[in-house]
Amino acid sequence: MNTLRVKQESSPGVIDTLSVGFGTVNKIAWIVLLPVALDFLLWRGPQLSIATFLQNMLAWYNSVVTAEMGQGMGTSINADAAASIEQLQQTLEAGIGQVNLVRMLGSGGVLAGLVPSVPSLPSLPSLGVATEVTQPLWIAASSVGLGLLGLLLGCVYFGLVAQQIRDGHVSPAKLGRNIWRYWLSALGFIGLLIGLVLFAGLPTGLFLSAAFFVSPTAGLILSSLVALVLQLGAIMILLYLFFVADAIVISEAGPFRAVALSAKVVARNFWAAMGLVLLVLVISIGTQEIWRYLAAEPWGPLAGIAGNGYIASGLTAARMTFYKTRVANIQEGKPAGVGRGNG
Repeated sequence: MNTLRVKQESSPGVIDTLSVGFGTVNKIAWIVLLPVALDFLLWRGPQLSIATFLQNMLAWYNSVVTAEMGQGMGTSINADAAASIEQLQQTLEAGIGQVNLVRMLGSGGVLAGLVPSVPSLPSLPSLGVATEVTQPLWIAASSVGLGLLGLLLGCVYFGLVAQQIRDGHVSPAKLGRNIWRYWLSALGFIGLLIGLVLFAGLPTGLFLSAAFFVSPTAGLILSSLVALVLQLGAIMILLYLFFVADAIVISEAGPFRAVALSAKVVARNFWAAMGLVLLVLVISIGTQEIWRYLAAEPWGPLAGIAGNGYIASGLTAARMTFYKTRVANIQEGKPAGVGRGNG
């Protein structure tokens, strides 16, 4: 793997990092066209709907649950279960029509962390012609294929921004040589996440099942405690993995080394990293509310897509800038607090 080589430089604070990030995007303003084009495709392009398949699955689930409820349960338990099932059914039915497999092309957005796309808003549904997919095999193949393609598009976008951050210029030829390495590293990282979920989830599920079997009351209490612990653990894990995508494209690291570099950057700059994550989250939530409000206007969706593309690109460049300067300090043996305002 290439070792990151940068000149000795100070580490900008969180606010300065945002300024540098948006300044970088201003130098390659055309980069905004990539997320804008993808969002426009997800909004106005063709759809792959699986509404019929989901409705059939929901009907089958309802029939199974109804049969189970009729076997030996008390009236009060039946009433509570029926109310919960009805609420779940209403929620699922409301969202079935919005499921569009083409949105898997936006899976590259997993690299962008906390920045969603505009067409993900409930107030801005897809308007393209829908093609119904009903066969499970085709649904699975389409989901996987579009997801892999979307991840590749995300690597292209991230790789171009990373070149400007790291090298000061963009080289499509160099990106063409490295893009498959980025893509495979991103796939490897997703595989690690899936493995982590299975490693933690399977034993936990077996333990809770045994607890429910011994004592339903104790099982309910334990499940609540375990859920809280898992949520807190997931938040910390995601924080320490926040810069994995940046390590893949800036340091050109494989999945394991990218995880190690991300965790090291966060551990050495915990409060600054926390501040950046919270700031990105606040900006993302705030702008999504703005786009939701603008969606009611005829020109609103286009303005939202363009604005979101620029802001997402600026935030992406900012986090790469944060990662680049901090990992350089670590490699040069500098203390965590070096530079202009690490917080």
